[in-house]
Amino acid sequence: MAETVNQETNGTAAETQENEQRTFTQAEMNAIIQDRLTRERGKYADYETLKAKAAKFDAAEEAHCRDQRSDSKNLRGQRQRKAVR
Repeated sequence: MAETVNQETNGTAAETQENEQRTFTQAEMNAIIQDRLTRERGKYADYETLKAKAAKFDAAEEAHCRDQRSDSKNLRGQRQRKAVR
């Protein structure tokens, strides 16, 4: 019997919590949203710096590849000239 009373009490408490939902004022919502935006923007604060570094890396890699292709062509040309002699 005591078990039934505890279950009824717990059930009533859960129903009360569901009915008493927290409401927010517009000022509170603005503060919550502003805080969230600040945290999210903080994650990407160094995006421009990383983007610039990536562009420099890509340019250096392209230059290296160009140099490698040029060197390869030069070696082939030298080998062909030697073979002709």
